[in-house]
Amino acid sequence: LELLFEPSPLLAERHSSVHAAARAGRRHLLAIHFRAGNRSPERWSDPPRHGVSEIDFSLACAEAVERQLGWRDEDVAWYIATDTTAVADVPRVAELQAKGKVAIL
Repeated sequence: LELLFEPSPLLAERHSSVHAAARAGRRHLLAIHFRAGNRSPERWSDPPRHGVSEIDFSLACAEAVERQLGWRDEDVAWYIATDTTAVADVPRVAELQAKGKVAIL
């Protein structure tokens, strides 16, 4: 995290706690960066990028990476960094969160 930018204390603490929760003792961690863009106009001005439902494509990609690397599902956690909390409402994401597979920052 520090290699890219100097995080605020709040962000650094949040990242640390979410990262630890995401790993949950698993051997591997896949990070997914998902940008919706214009989903938080009250916070910043950003052009539209992806519809929230398109997170399913990112999840399918993560599954393919796991298979290609020969990793067992139970050994891998996914860490989703996103600019909108709406991602957590996508049914597949909610299902994976309930199973402890996904953590969201």
